[in-house]
This record gives sequence, structure tokens and C-alpha cells, in this order.
Amino acid sequence: MGQDLVWIKKGVNSMAHFDDIPRGLLQTVAREVADLVDRGLEDRLKGVPTTPGVPPALEIAETLTVWKLKPNTFEALAASALSGDLVDWVVQTPFLYHQISLDKKPTGFARSYLRDARGKTSLFQLNVSDLVAHIDKAIEMIDRNDQHDPVTAANPVVRLLEIPAYHVMALWLFAETLHESRVVIVVAPNRYTGLKADSFLSSQEFFAALKDAAALLHIT
Repeated sequence: MGQDLVWIKKGVNSMAHFDDIPRGLLQTVAREVADLVDRGLEDRLKGVPTTPGVPPALEIAETLTVWKLKPNTFEALAASALSGDLVDWVVQTPFLYHQISLDKKPTGFARSYLRDARGKTSLFQLNVSDLVAHIDKAIEMIDRNDQHDPVTAANPVVRLLEIPAYHVMALWLFAETLHESRVVIVVAPNRYTGLKADSFLSSQEFFAALKDAAALLHIT
């Protein structure tokens, strides 16, 4: 296929941004994705109609740093309500998440990890999934800011927050000038009524919803 990859987005909009990822690192990921596609994985990424006779435009779009809850968060959450802001309870992982678009439509995603302190990265996952559409929808919600949320309007950094124990994935927005966070749910079990993907949750709303969700996890 000989497919080259390009980057179509470096941030969200003027009100929000992603962590700054070195271009050289993204180039490495792009080459590795292109190599996998050349070895026959292009069929896995053909999730949208393409123009006959025209090679599909495969693009790396948004790249997000991946964060998780600190280990002591679960103990604290079980013992009592969490205090402070979400930024006090998360830690960055060595992973990066990359949205992939085919002919301008979100189609798949790739994951990479930093191999060492010099910033070298390796690709370890390339998938087609509905997840990319959910993330794209959440990013559009941030772009529009229909709810006129002050944190969203304060140029927050947007990161991916993963909580495997709860089967929850979210976009975490942190406005350093306000030292305040918002959480936009990407995917969560339907039974977690407090974790809906249609609003900007404050840290306390997010903590309360997680506490309720944890109780539901133990129902047999």
C-alpha cells in the first residue's frame, strides 16, 4: 500500500489543548503504523467508504497522554469521600493514545508507549473500534462548550483517563490557571447512572459517581 500518514490536528480548539508531543515521536509512531498497514492490516482500517481507484487517506489525528488513578485512590474512595481536585489523585502512564482517521472519518486507534527517558516510543496496538467515535464526540462537545463551562473555557489541557477496574474511560480537562478539573465520560457501564457522557463533571461529582459505581460492582 505504501501509505504515508500525516497529522491533521495538534489540539482541540482555542479554548483547550493537548499535551505537547514531540513531532519526532509522532513521526516514529506514524512510520510504525504505516509499516503495519503495508504488511496487510489496511483491511482492518477500511471502516468507511472510499473512492474507487483512489488510495484512502490514512491520518493520525489527536494524540493524548494516558493517565490513571493513583493506587491509594481506591482505598481512599472506599473509606470516605475524596477531597481536593482530580489532579491530586491521578498519575501519568508511559502510554500514548492516537486517534486514526480514514478519509477524514474516525476509524481506528493506535497505542504506543515510551521505551525510555529519551522519549523513544514503540507502537503496540492498532485497532478498529467504536471507541474512536465516542472520543471524537467528546472532543466535539469540548469544542462547542454548549454548557459554557468555565474550566473548558480556560484553555485546559485535555488528557485520556482510564480506570479499568470500573470499565471507565474519560477525557480529563485540567485548567492550570484555575487549578480545577472537569471530566467528560467517553465510555462507562450504563448502570453507573452518575457517569453519563453528556456533561462536564466536576471532581466532586466524578468522585461521588465512582463511589456509587464501586458499590454496584460488588452486587452479585
